[in-house]
Amino acid sequence: MLAAAAAGAVTALRLGPQEVLLLLDPAGADDGLSALRAGLAGVAHSLVEVSDRQVGLDLSGALVEAALASLTSIDVAVAAFPVGMATRTLLGKADGVLWRTAPDRFRLEVWRSFAPYLSGLLDEAARDAVF
Repeated sequence: MLAAAAAGAVTALRLGPQEVLLLLDPAGADDGLSALRAGLAGVAHSLVEVSDRQVGLDLSGALVEAALASLTSIDVAVAAFPVGMATRTLLGKADGVLWRTAPDRFRLEVWRSFAPYLSGLLDEAARDAVF
């Protein structure tokens, strides 16, 4: 299942059979990376630090599903996309990661260069969701 799991300062988002995005609390990032490297010793893997590549956006509210529904083809209703689910998807024309953290809250992880574009889309989607 495409899901999230957290342990200490590390949250792992399973985005596919061979793809896991790790989100580390900046305060514990060095320790978290050291623990990951030690735990993966002897296992074929590619552990790449991409923290400067991405921007995280937290979205919440009663109309968050309606706003996101206008940006992606994924069914974001809680029955189809439950709390803890995460996936890579297109948001408008920008690739990003969508993670449901609570019934009325989502986390988006997008490349820094897509953030202004996505911010504009989110503004429009929020206005449309109200009307």
